[in-house]
Amino acid sequence: MINLIAQPYFNKNDFDTHFINLLSNSNEYLKSARVLWANGEESKAISMITDYFSSQMSKRFFFDWKEFDKIFSEYREGYSNKFEEHSRRANEMLSLYQSPNTWKLPQKAKTGLNLTSYQFRHLSRQHKAFDIALIYWLNPNNELIEYLNNFVISLEKAYLSGEYEKSGNGVFESFRAGYRVFNWLYVYNMLLSSETFSKEAQFRFLKSFYYHAQELYKQTKKFRYGNHHTKGVMALSLISILFPEFDTEKIWLKHSLEMLEMHLRKEVNEDGFQSERSVHYHMGDIYNYLYTYILAKKNKVELSGIFLESYYKMFECLTKIAYPNKTLPVLQDDTDQPFAEFNQIDNMMAIGAVIFEEPKFKYFSSDRVSPKDYWVFGSSMHDKLTLITKSKPEFNSVSLPQTGYYAFRSGWNKDDFTIILSNGLNERKPDHQHGDMLGIQAYGYNAYLLPNYQTRYNVSEFPYFKNSFAKNICIVDSIPLGLNWKQNSGKSGFGKFKTLPHPRTLSWINGKQFDFYLGTHDAYAKINVDYKRGLLFFKDNFAIVIDDFHSSGEHSYQQIWQGDFDDYDKRLYRLVKQNGAGLDIYQFINAGYTITKSTTLGKSNTIIETKDKDFTFVSLLYPYSVIDYRLDENSIGKKMVVNGWEFSSCWNETKNCDADLFAKKGNDRVLINFTEYKDNLFQLTSEEKISVFIEGNQIYNLTGNEIRFNLNGKNITIPLADKIVVKE
Repeated sequence: MINLIAQPYFNKNDFDTHFINLLSNSNEYLKSARVLWANGEESKAISMITDYFSSQMSKRFFFDWKEFDKIFSEYREGYSNKFEEHSRRANEMLSLYQSPNTWKLPQKAKTGLNLTSYQFRHLSRQHKAFDIALIYWLNPNNELIEYLNNFVISLEKAYLSGEYEKSGNGVFESFRAGYRVFNWLYVYNMLLSSETFSKEAQFRFLKSFYYHAQELYKQTKKFRYGNHHTKGVMALSLISILFPEFDTEKIWLKHSLEMLEMHLRKEVNEDGFQSERSVHYHMGDIYNYLYTYILAKKNKVELSGIFLESYYKMFECLTKIAYPNKTLPVLQDDTDQPFAEFNQIDNMMAIGAVIFEEPKFKYFSSDRVSPKDYWVFGSSMHDKLTLITKSKPEFNSVSLPQTGYYAFRSGWNKDDFTIILSNGLNERKPDHQHGDMLGIQAYGYNAYLLPNYQTRYNVSEFPYFKNSFAKNICIVDSIPLGLNWKQNSGKSGFGKFKTLPHPRTLSWINGKQFDFYLGTHDAYAKINVDYKRGLLFFKDNFAIVIDDFHSSGEHSYQQIWQGDFDDYDKRLYRLVKQNGAGLDIYQFINAGYTITKSTTLGKSNTIIETKDKDFTFVSLLYPYSVIDYRLDENSIGKKMVVNGWEFSSCWNETKNCDADLFAKKGNDRVLINFTEYKDNLFQLTSEEKISVFIEGNQIYNLTGNEIRFNLNGKNITIPLADKIVVKE
């Protein structure tokens, strides 16, 4: 197999001859086309080749182009509301990019201004070419076909001459080339039923798929972590499956499937989540694997067992971090809807439900195929979806331990309180990682009470939203967790932090009435600050956040909460959402806090700050459906009853407890940072401060290490993240 880029650059005629000679090796029919070409009957040869491949595409592609009139009519009727968006996107491309194009920077846009790197990268992706092809069928206009064809013509010319962008914004970089291939495959198949889609134009598309495969094979030869390599090998697999005549020795097919399998092995964590930890990129990879899976199945190409096994886990893990209203939290670089406070899951789970016939996935899915997925599955997906029953998840609180996501839930009703905690890092490729270690997001009463925000790379404030002041976390001395920002070489707006803390989980406990997490990171080790965050989640629909700082010198310790909270006496902070639901945050420890607020692009934060050497924030998170059920402002600094639990700083009346926080409900007890506690059931003493949850006759260790204490006269040891059962 000739690697074109390693040869002297071809002229067009030599390249055409090379391409036709290659095809002749696949079967006798295409060998006849080679004879015609050699005899100077070029038009007949091209006609034979294009007719052959159009016939094959009818059977091989996601949809049958011979049925396109019917397919398009169904789409137009079923998704009529999408055509305004298709028209907008098509016009954005038509009004911005010159066609034919130089495929190099700098270049002028149709507006007369220079294209930005971000715009040029989207030109390279051709991701709105699909919309132009759709609009063409809505109102046939040959200028639209010419516009698309001229991109193909000019790129072939640029490729054969070697005159195309090869910098950080390279045209044949695996992600952009793979994205372009995917979109041009759709354009090619969508236009095959048009009488104005000439044989010459079809031939150019076929050649483009061939030289793209050559480049993608070269670009992806060595495994690279991340979605850019995955997108490239996905596109190469599609070309290999759809055009086996290009790859008679199956070199491309074998390589692309092996690489996709390697991505599944190396980048899909054991818990099912894509290792870059972003919902956006996780879903993007689900689609990458989907396209290969569907075409492989349709064209009887065998996939390995790990393909489906890992693929199932990729859907399953999304159910584990979902909110009760069937949306997902925003995690890392999520960019589909800038500044949205959630991710949609329904269309994705519809795919999983249909592929695996899984009721657990159907619970989260839409009732019909999405517009995007219609062009993969067709209308038959809706029929399959209706036959699958729904099954509500049987789990509540659950973790994705390898990825570092922890979900705390009261239940699956829309009002149920839910917290998502993040404490992970992809150290091999942290490009999409935010400064959010030990950050939380909270949902309750169908409202996003403590949100995170989607963003986009070309937004100038992108570095801000990728870092700590846009999260619900703790920092020290106003130093965010993400440091040493570095933009990408193409200067498209994307960037990453060269310095991020290393997270560590110390404890994850699931009790009958509570869940508990304790973690740490090393962000402030260089300034000699040790930090841990504990989250004690009560299944009675509230939680306590414990932020524990220790240092040899004084520092400013800061809690950051997303939202414009009102404060009462510096200890109670209140936020009411648009639907009337609210969240109260109450500081059990009185420390004369300083409160500051700021707003960036309409998103506000509230920072609670105190200065000390050693300090522990003990913060109640209390959600409610309407303001009538808020915390009582008159209870500030006094005993407080929360959903049946009685809280106080300590049992001052009897001097039997020295805890920073004490709570009781029936025979259950919570003690945070204590050395002594006594009641009619238990007498506990410890030489060092410890934290425990007493649930009936079980005592859980909530401290970040093994604890030793005296219980009713007996010396007891409880390992980290463990419990003991007290015998009567």
